[in-house]
Amino acid sequence: MTVPVNTREHPAAGSASVRRYALQGGIVLALFTAVVFAGIYLRSASLIRTTVAESASAYIDLVVDTRLWNAMHGGVWVKKSDTVKENPYLRDLGVEPDTTTVSGTLLTLRNPSAMTSEISVISMQGEGVSFRLTSLDPVNPDHAPDAWERESLKRFESNQTELSRTVSDADGRSLAVMRPLIVDQSCLRCHGTQGCEIGDVRGAISVRVPLGPSDRLLASNTLTLVGLWLIVTVMGGLSMRALVLRTSGRIDVYESRLHDLASIDSLTSLSNRRVVLDRLETELARAERSGPCVGVIAVDADHFKRVNDSYGHAAGDTVLRAIASRIAAAVREYDAVGRIGGEEFLVVAPGITAAGLAALAERLRTAVGDSPITDGGPELRITISLGTALSAPQEGLDDLVARADAALYAAKESGRDRVVTG
Repeated sequence: MTVPVNTREHPAAGSASVRRYALQGGIVLALFTAVVFAGIYLRSASLIRTTVAESASAYIDLVVDTRLWNAMHGGVWVKKSDTVKENPYLRDLGVEPDTTTVSGTLLTLRNPSAMTSEISVISMQGEGVSFRLTSLDPVNPDHAPDAWERESLKRFESNQTELSRTVSDADGRSLAVMRPLIVDQSCLRCHGTQGCEIGDVRGAISVRVPLGPSDRLLASNTLTLVGLWLIVTVMGGLSMRALVLRTSGRIDVYESRLHDLASIDSLTSLSNRRVVLDRLETELARAERSGPCVGVIAVDADHFKRVNDSYGHAAGDTVLRAIASRIAAAVREYDAVGRIGGEEFLVVAPGITAAGLAALAERLRTAVGDSPITDGGPELRITISLGTALSAPQEGLDDLVARADAALYAAKESGRDRVVTG
């Protein structure tokens, strides 16, 4: 028996060609975007490494400037105590580390070396960046170089100006950077007794910047880029298939729907939270330039949970749509209304006075509460509580909305179905 073929259910060879074309286009798109995102990754990694290197150099610059300031003033005298000890190596250099003021206060000298060490401790506790002085002929044994530092110090004697490398230890990876310290006139007070001359390489500053934060940032960027690549590839493939299989008119329809989903609250058809807050931010920026204040009204339905509990969520949705419709009808033409979550709404009223804002809020209250809400079911009389706030100069969006929310909370606390000015 021969079974007839239904051509509507079994596409002809032409349909297979279209699918094959869409598949090939998707593969090309995936490869192209992979190359693009790989380039972005490499650029991002390069920028992160450059930032860390510049940070290390900046620390060295700061240490050098601090040491220079200290040396220019012949050291810094600090009050000696049980926790602030003298630098025992100054006497080896022919410098008396202690002195007593006329009032009898015992002071001890902090030379550039000691200051550098103490600042390094603070830096290590804060940013995790450590730096220290090192030398092939150290006065302080703690300044003896490790193997890499020793090699770098020898290379500095042949006119190297700065060396760096990545090191790993128990604390993780870090960028180690060294820069030579050249003897100048201010150094001779301490190191002149060692036979140092101006222009000699006395030692070096060794800085270690932890790479943990930058490694985590790079890993996060990598995950983000991979995610974006997957999204772009999938969405691009779907879009390509849509371009092949659908008309440009249908694509326009989908774009319009996507725009609505991104900006409109699906239940009430009001602006969603993001859009209404964007409008508020725009109006605040305009107010800073031109002067008129911006008013904000925070609105919340009273006892809304009782509606859901007593009549069901369908009735609750009806109530929310009715509240939204009545608020939208009661505001001025150039005001903005948005649903910001649950039974909460936000009204943005640009170019308004305090009295005008209070009157507008009262108009909204009566518009919602004066007549019952019904949709073929039981009549429900719903009231709303409102909190208002008028923008102040230089006030940010978060602070303004917080004042309106606080006023709304006060309205709830004082009995509901009322307006409270924030």
